Amino acid sequence: MQYPLIVSNLRKRYKSNGKIIDALRGISFTVRKGEIFGLLGPNGAGKTTTINILTGLLSPDSGRIRFFGRAPCEETKNRINTATAYTMLNGDITVFQNLHIYAMIYNVPHARKRVEELLSRFRITALRDTRVYDLSTGQKTRVNLCKCFINDPDLVFLDEATVGLDPHIAYQVRQELRKTKATIVFTSHIMSEVEELCDRIAFISKGKILKVATPQGIKKLVRKNTFVIQFLSKPVNADRILKEFPITAHKDNKISIELKSGKDIQRVIHRLITSGFEIRDFHIKRPTLDEIFIKIAEDEERGQELLAQDDCEEEAA
Repeated sequence: MQYPLIVSNLRKRYKSNGKIIDALRGISFTVRKGEIFGLLGPNGAGKTTTINILTGLLSPDSGRIRFFGRAPCEETKNRINTATAYTMLNGDITVFQNLHIYAMIYNVPHARKRVEELLSRFRITALRDTRVYDLSTGQKTRVNLCKCFINDPDLVFLDEATVGLDPHIAYQVRQELRKTKATIVFTSHIMSEVEELCDRIAFISKGKILKVATPQGIKKLVRKNTFVIQFLSKPVNADRILKEFPITAHKDNKISIELKSGKDIQRVIHRLITSGFEIRDFHIKRPTLDEIFIKIAEDEERGQELLAQDDCEEEAA
């Protein structure tokens, strides 16, 4: 199988205020053809440094990169494109003019037709003749995405490239990204977006990859689930009985209990009912990628321990 991207032992150091900063400390991963591969981590983890190296904006200190089985060269460059939250377009000319220039740079056949197709695809045809300077942040984001797909690339890098989109437009953009045949390397701080879009994600912290897995695989690492129980009424000795359970939240007639299995909740429900509680409703609140991300970001040592478990699919570096 030919991987669109193989990264091996990539390292990068910066010098800042007299201190050496290890931005990347030997990261390795492969990206499979047609997948959306997420790079996830807190600010300063090394995500943007990785993207900048892969797109040629930075040079690594050491390590190896292979695009489509080859070292970076002119041929591989023409099969790649990128969009970031920081992409600069010419504000003094129109949306169409900006995109047409990029089409010419990439020698796109039938350039005008290709621009019109992308304007329609990302629902900004009405902005065709608007100066980029006059666009909102969300509108510029969609123009950047058009620019990213102008050459029908095989491999795309999207670094915070959906910033500024309102929920409805963001949903439409995600649908378009799912339809594309291109392989995508994707970063975002919007966890629901990462979870919905990405086939696999790499957790990066302090320049190291802690784990590569599916979003579902990462979530399975947290074995406990939260059960939320709402009462219709409670007995007079309710407080004493509730102390028997590992309650994580208690407000009015609602409690949250952290348990490992369905058998545990059956035991709790039985105890509550036989003790005089009337239950109005209960449901399971499973851990979100957001919650796991926060745990790892707040405590790298605990995060490394958590992500070192073998419950989920792991990428062979």
